[in-house]
Amino acid sequence: MLKESLKEECKTIKQVVSNAFKKWRTNYANLSQQNIHDFCKAKNIPVYNSQIAYLEKASLDAKSMMYFGLEYMNKELSTENNQFLKVQNKTLREKLIAAKPFLTHDDRVANRIDFAAIMLGEKINKKYISNTKITNELALQYTKLIREEFHNTRRELMITGKELVEMLMKTKTGKKTSQKDIDIFKDVITEEYVFTGKHLSYLMSEYGTLPCFSAIEEVKPSPKLEKFCKEISL
Repeated sequence: MLKESLKEECKTIKQVVSNAFKKWRTNYANLSQQNIHDFCKAKNIPVYNSQIAYLEKASLDAKSMMYFGLEYMNKELSTENNQFLKVQNKTLREKLIAAKPFLTHDDRVANRIDFAAIMLGEKINKKYISNTKITNELALQYTKLIREEFHNTRRELMITGKELVEMLMKTKTGKKTSQKDIDIFKDVITEEYVFTGKHLSYLMSEYGTLPCFSAIEEVKPSPKLEKFCKEISL
């Protein structure tokens, strides 16, 4: 009984940390997983996009080296007047300069001990805790918006709906998405299916994001979708 109870507790902690890290990355650092990877690679910091992806899917089995990596990454982001000169990409440098570091529950810049403690259940800064429940009403709003932005993207790229679906399936997100979820997305676009709150919650838990949103972002960023997803703390 104790073992099963601890498993459930660890699962819950991982999900809370997953949501918190994702909210920090998208809302306060405004960095993509690849941005973090490229930055850390330039500075020889042991943090990789695959680790971030697993972390945000609540399935990371973190090793001690990652805690050190997160600490050094966070130090760089918190260093005043850091120009990130080792990063060659100008756009990424500008994003890093504007990025805010991950803070502890008492507003300190998190170090390796803090990151380890957080992943073991330590309190998390309230600003990273999402209280948004994905209701059916929100899901319907998202359904209408994804249809609208799908067709806007199709028109702007001057391609057919079928061609855009094929393009989305070839993105990094699309390649990671199951055929079942791809088929449901197709039904949404053809207005044969409407997302529910439960289904969106499943997608966020399974992929750490809403795949249709992330795939469209890879093809052509949508300010409307970005705004909606920030509002639900995605």
